[in-house]
Amino acid sequence: MAEGLPQPTRMSVFKPPPASRLAVLRTLLRWAPPLVAYFAWWFVRLRQPTLHERGARIRQVVESMGLAGRVIGRLGARRMDILPVEVCLGLQQVDEEIDAFPLEVALARLEAASQGPVGQWISRIDPIPIRSTAIACTWLAELTDGRRARIMVRRPGIGQELSAAVGALSWAMRPFEWSGVTSAALGQRLRNELRRVMLDELNFRWLARLQLTFAERAERFGPKWVSASEVVRPLIAEDVLVVVQPEGVLLSELIDAVERQDDSARARLAGLGIKPKKVGQRLLGLGWWEQYEHVFFLAEPDPHDIVIQEGNRLVLTSCRSGEIIPGRKMRMLRRVMERLSTNDVSGAAQAMIHLVGPLPPLDMYDIQKRLEERLFTAVNRSRNPGSPWVERTTLGVWQALLQTTREAGLPVRLRIVRVIRSDLNHAILAGQVWRKLSVWSSFWAYRSSAYPRIVEAERRKRERGSLPDDEARGAMTYYGVLRELDRTAVFVEAVVDRLDADGHAMPRKGAYAVAVSVQMGLLWSLGTLTWVTTAALRADPARIPSWTVLLEGCAALFTQPVYLGLTWAALLWTLRSLTLRLDDLDRDD
Repeated sequence: MAEGLPQPTRMSVFKPPPASRLAVLRTLLRWAPPLVAYFAWWFVRLRQPTLHERGARIRQVVESMGLAGRVIGRLGARRMDILPVEVCLGLQQVDEEIDAFPLEVALARLEAASQGPVGQWISRIDPIPIRSTAIACTWLAELTDGRRARIMVRRPGIGQELSAAVGALSWAMRPFEWSGVTSAALGQRLRNELRRVMLDELNFRWLARLQLTFAERAERFGPKWVSASEVVRPLIAEDVLVVVQPEGVLLSELIDAVERQDDSARARLAGLGIKPKKVGQRLLGLGWWEQYEHVFFLAEPDPHDIVIQEGNRLVLTSCRSGEIIPGRKMRMLRRVMERLSTNDVSGAAQAMIHLVGPLPPLDMYDIQKRLEERLFTAVNRSRNPGSPWVERTTLGVWQALLQTTREAGLPVRLRIVRVIRSDLNHAILAGQVWRKLSVWSSFWAYRSSAYPRIVEAERRKRERGSLPDDEARGAMTYYGVLRELDRTAVFVEAVVDRLDADGHAMPRKGAYAVAVSVQMGLLWSLGTLTWVTTAALRADPARIPSWTVLLEGCAALFTQPVYLGLTWAALLWTLRSLTLRLDDLDRDD
């Protein structure tokens, strides 16, 4: 690059700070009292605690384990594939609000990020933070151009504490892994996920890139009612993120007004044109747009990071927990929702099995049958207007899948758990503001608007003159053809994936077919030889029959109607057994 021109910002890899063995030991000593108290409570009780009681008690233990304990508790709430749902819901209620660190520390970080005095960008900062979590503290401020901003600064020392927590978790689980109480894979997955949190949520440069990508994609390809806050680029650093605070009402305030049934607050929101039903529908649509159309999805949307503007417009002020999903898994996830929305429980179960695949050799029919039974109950509850709003979300659907995989001992990949978590979180947020939740009708409303939204964007470009008429017509024709190809792809993939799903258990089916064939062949040969030998000995008991005599007897036996009837009956029974087994059917149905 020529000299004198501005150089681009160098890409840097964020490395979590290491923790010493002494720090790991201190973390273990800090965790010991609450863990000992929990196990003492477990053994002293006269009766076995329920899952709800265990979830509430575990939440208290996690909150007393320090900052890292709260982060681990939030991670545990995601692992619905390992922990019972009731325990995950208890961990989800872990209080993230803790005492804030001094504002002077944040100002020093801001000066380091801007490489100069803070006053050149920020004119005033509210000294009381609006939020203080284990990861960061957030203040409201006013920029020099008059716009309001949200300043998020990473908590000092949280990186070292999480690194020490990873080491402490490794030391604590090592005896259980050696003794066989828990698998080594489980401990490794938990440690990897905790490291993933350090790499993602502690690196504010990465969060700023997610925010910029979300804003660009939402403006170009997203629904017109969703956007993201603008990032103040000169104040981007690894531990500082400043975004413009949009005008509007926080989603957390709307949820609080609905839960408290505050008539004055709801009247004020109605005066701003904010309708809870419309907000709930758009929260569901936001989740599906992220999963099916966007580059990444938010695994844990936070109501404190979503602002509702006039006209029920959603603005995201932070894009934490951004994840990606492969295209094939995305299509399977979409097919699950399409099948459930049309009450096709069997098709939904088939798509769910593909979603968690590839699978080891197993009995497909048994797993699919148990999954269909649970899905049937969950769908009926979700469609019942008298059910509680929680049951009308997708909680029962994903709970059915995770319970079935847990019983079968099938590992669910972390990426699939996160996308399930994302779908469930968006549905729960929608249910908290719209108590008469209708997931399936909202899904079809989203599906019917996805392709017309793209065509409408091309039409607007044509009207503004930014796109020539020929290109506009070609673009709209292209997206129309794309829509029909998508429908055709659903049919083609259904056929191909059906064959693939039935082939998951081919090693076991092949062994069964070979065993039955060999067994029937031996029984037929030995039976025929025994019959012929017995007949020859009866004809001449004093003489052992030769092979020539036995072969002549077999040839004569093959022409007997009774023998032919028994042979054909045995052959048909064998073929029927093989057909039922290879098709994953049950003779008792």
